[in-house]
Amino acid sequence: MSKEELLSSIRDERARLDAVVHALGEADLSEPSLDGGWSVKDVLAHIAVWERRLLTALEAAARGDVPVWPEVGYTFRDTDRLNARDFEANRGRSLEDVRRESRRSFEETLGAIERFSEDDLTRGDRWPWANGMSLVQMMSPNTDEHYREHAAAIEARAEQAG
Repeated sequence: MSKEELLSSIRDERARLDAVVHALGEADLSEPSLDGGWSVKDVLAHIAVWERRLLTALEAAARGDVPVWPEVGYTFRDTDRLNARDFEANRGRSLEDVRRESRRSFEETLGAIERFSEDDLTRGDRWPWANGMSLVQMMSPNTDEHYREHAAAIEARAEQAG
């Protein structure tokens, strides 16, 4: 996938997520109606947290440092534990605050990606620490794929609720 294809997919999937969220009433956004007792607000906070992690990793890569992923002291095996910790840390935030952070983290993520060259993003041999993966392959699960996954879950729940 090229840089432009990635950016296009990220924008398209985020627009879909935003449209799904926008179609819901304000009260529906804070209702814990999704799996695990999460609300749409919780999902937006969750996505923003993972975008922040991605931004930290991209900033490290841009400096020539080896990114720590997903964060210091955690591995991919800890994803559920991280998600539970982040849910608890963010559940008391206001909808307005979460929406503002969601928009900001999305815009900053786009900006960070745009600053990388095509080669930096797409060459699997560009980053020795990436084990042959390109940045595109590493980013997609925390951007376009992540938005798609959560938009589909919110849509399915909205359809069930009628």
